[in-house]
Amino acid sequence: MFNLFKKKKSKYPSFRVLQSFHKRNFYFLRNAEWVKLDEASILVTRPRSGEVLTLTGWQRLIFLSAVGEHTVEQFIYFLADQYTGAIPYSLDHVVIFDFVELERISLISLTAVKQALPKEFELPGMGGAL
Repeated sequence: MFNLFKKKKSKYPSFRVLQSFHKRNFYFLRNAEWVKLDEASILVTRPRSGEVLTLTGWQRLIFLSAVGEHTVEQFIYFLADQYTGAIPYSLDHVVIFDFVELERISLISLTAVKQALPKEFELPGMGGAL
């Protein structure tokens, strides 16, 4: 009854890196052809150079989730919700680093507006480049 004025603890860490990331409200979509290697990794052909890269961990998950429907911020909170225990304090920092790297090597694009994923990048092995 007297708990009305008790401050509720936030479920999430402060995510300071996310809050200062200038592209946190940008949508992300993939820009590359890919194939599934195994349950933990995918092979992706880097646009323009043709270099084949193996993505695992967060980079794999970001790339596979990059369909132009969700923002970086929504994705990080989605990941945080997957933890049953304590959410890692640096989760936002680690994941944003991977977003920036994937954008730098042109595997994903970060855009201010929702965009449809190009058909050639929807399914694994499309286009025959791999």
